[in-house]
Amino acid sequence: MVVASCLLPKAIRAYAEIQPHVVIRIRDCPVDRLVEAVADGDVDLAVGPNRTCDGDVDGSVLFDSPWVLWCAPNHPLADVSRVNWQDLRGHALVAAGRDHEHNVSRMHAALPESEKIAPIDVVENISTALGIASVGLAATLSPAYVEPLAKSFGLVMRHIIEPEIVRQVWLYRPARRLSSPAAEGFAEHLAAWITVHVPG
Repeated sequence: MVVASCLLPKAIRAYAEIQPHVVIRIRDCPVDRLVEAVADGDVDLAVGPNRTCDGDVDGSVLFDSPWVLWCAPNHPLADVSRVNWQDLRGHALVAAGRDHEHNVSRMHAALPESEKIAPIDVVENISTALGIASVGLAATLSPAYVEPLAKSFGLVMRHIIEPEIVRQVWLYRPARRLSSPAAEGFAEHLAAWITVHVPG
C-alpha cells in the first residue's frame, strides 16, 4: 500500500518526463499476491516486500529499509534519538498487518517470554496503525519507507538499534515471458530513481 501510494507515483511522474508516450499504471494488489500477479500475467512488474519466487518470477532487491518506531511528538520515546528494542518494553505498540506482526515477533523469537515485545493490537493497514499512534494510544513499528505517510500524521521517527532490522523491498519480473520494452525501461528507471530518492 505505501509503496503504491507514496513511492511509485513519484517515480512514474519522473519517468513520464523522460518517456511521455509510455503509460505506466499502478494496480493495487495485496502483498501476499504480488508474485502470483506477475506469474499470472496480471501485471508486468511488481514492487513489494521480499517474497519467495517460483520459476515463473524473478525477484531482485530494489532497496533496504530499516524498521523504525513511529510515535506522537509527546510520546516518551520521542525524546530519545535512537531506541533499542528493550526500550520498547513497557510501551503500547500496535502492529500493522500479520506481515508486520510476524516480522517483529520473528526478530525476538530467541528471547525469554518476559523479554519479548508484543503488540497490544494488530490492525490490517499501516494507515490505521499510524492514526492510532498519532493520537498517542500506542506507537507503531514499520520500515522507514513509510515516512511520507507517517509524516502526514505528524509522527516522529526513531531508529531502532541493537539490532537494526532491515526490510528488503524487491522488484518482481516475469521469468518465462518477455517483458515489453516499456516495462523494462520503467524497471531500469525505477531502480535508478530509488537510489536517489529513497534513503537506505
